[in-house]
Parts: sequence; C-alpha cells; structure tokens
Amino acid sequence: MATPDFITPALLELREHFRNDPEGFDIRLVGGCVRDYLRGQDHPKDIDLCTDANPEQQIAVYRRHGVKFITTGLQHGTITVKIGSELFEITSLRGETDHDGRHATVFYHRDWEADQSRRDLTINSIMMDLDGITYDPFHGEEDLKQGRVVFVGDPGERMREDYLRILRLVRFHGRFTKTLALDEDTADAVRLHAKGLEGISRERVWSEVSRIATGLYGGYMLYEMMRLGVSGPCGLPNGAWREVNMVEGMVQSPVAMMVAFLIDPKAVAKLAEDWKWSSAETRLGAFLSENLMQASDWRWLLAKDR
Repeated sequence: MATPDFITPALLELREHFRNDPEGFDIRLVGGCVRDYLRGQDHPKDIDLCTDANPEQQIAVYRRHGVKFITTGLQHGTITVKIGSELFEITSLRGETDHDGRHATVFYHRDWEADQSRRDLTINSIMMDLDGITYDPFHGEEDLKQGRVVFVGDPGERMREDYLRILRLVRFHGRFTKTLALDEDTADAVRLHAKGLEGISRERVWSEVSRIATGLYGGYMLYEMMRLGVSGPCGLPNGAWREVNMVEGMVQSPVAMMVAFLIDPKAVAKLAEDWKWSSAETRLGAFLSENLMQASDWRWLLAKDR
C-alpha cells in the first residue's frame, strides 16, 4: 500500500530514528487521523502517533537525533515533538490498572494490540503505519462503514475505567451514526453504568455535552441522554430536545443550544453555576434565556448568539 499523502518526509525520517534504535522501536498513527483518512479525508487534521518506546526511551531517541520535544503529557506517556513547524503528539503504548472511574495507574509495554484493547471505541482503536497499512483487530473500520459506534470489548468494563466514556459514546454516535438509536446492547450497558457520571467533574461533563449539543443530531442526542438515564447523573434536567432540533444548523454556540433545551432562565442559571461556565458563557446564557420568551421569533434570537 502506498504511503498516504499526508505523511511528510520529516515523519518518515522520525520513524527511521525509532527503527534504527538498538531496541527496534516503531511509530504508528492512531485515533482520529486514521478514522478520518479511512472516511476519505486525504489530509486529516490532528495527527496523533503512538510508539512501543516508553517515555524515557522516546526522550533518548529524540536527544540522540536532535529532535525538539516537549514533555507536555508525560504522566500519560505523551510527548510533543516538533518537526519543522509542525507539532505531533506521540504516546507510548500503555496499560492501566486500579481504575476508579476517573483515574488509573499507568504502565508501559510493547504490545500494540493490548494498547488497542484498552481504547474506548472500536472506531478509535484502529492503527495505521506510515506505509498506509491498517491494524484493526476490533473491526473498527467495518463499524465505521456501517455507522456503528460501539465499545472495544466489554462495554461495562470500558465505562468503569472512565465513566466519561459514556458521553464520548453519545458524541461519536451523533457524529457517525446512520440509525440514530444506539445499539441496544450498548444502550443497556449505558443504563446500568450512567450513575457513575455523578463522580465526573462538571467541567469535563460540559466539555463533552457542549460538543454533543452542537454536533450532528444534537437535539436527538440530548434526547438519547434522557432516554438512557444519562442526563440526570450529569446534572442536566430533562429538557425540550425538540426545540433544539428546530435551531440545529442555525447556531454554533453550545450555550445557545442549552438555552433552547432548558428555556427557563432559572434552569439555565443553575446549569451555568453547576457546570462552571465561563463568565462569557454565563452572560450569554442569561441574555438569551431572559429574552427568549419576549422574542417574536425565538429561533432568530438564538441564531444571533454569534
């Protein structure tokens, strides 16, 4: 298979640095860039890589060959490398133990498939080498083609490792689904584990929900959160998801979408406080919700959020 067009000579040179190490390391693409490339994007953004070198071994490779690096996410095994004007995040293959639903103890290894097995969704577990060869033991590419968003392995185990994965599931489902409703086995597992979201920080919840609300089928995904018992543990009251459907495509602000969902100014103000919205988000939410009922065409008002 030919090298993908977005693989630069500098990246190929970096791979040679790893391969020429006495330990014979390698690097592979993983995550969103692989998923987007398989969906036909010739030049995907946010290129992330992984390596079977542990963080200390990564650093040794970079120093040996004069590669500039920043230890941005060292606690997670991630190092940012600068090649020319481009920045790439390279993460060491890792495993995790002692999960509490938010945090885990990390260890490093050289087993590519084991690293894939601990990832959240099958469509995010696909790896590809710089020659364009994919490594897909969990059939993520087929799931991607079918618009099926499911966890790698046992859904309950994946969620117990990090309950925020429930919201990531909803977000990616809204982006890639062809059927709207979640796979029923996955939906049943979500219902059983949704309560775990009570222990997730509200900032992390808002980070995910803001992208759910402004993504494809935002209104329906908010409905799915209610249907599956996810919204309550997140601190989100049941709302008017049909109203969100009516403004989809008209607004890009997640605050405006939540105002359409909640409508009541008091509910919006409480959510802003609970989810620790920024000052600008709080002011926008207050303005839109307080003026909503007075607007002759509230959809026009929400569309003015920008």
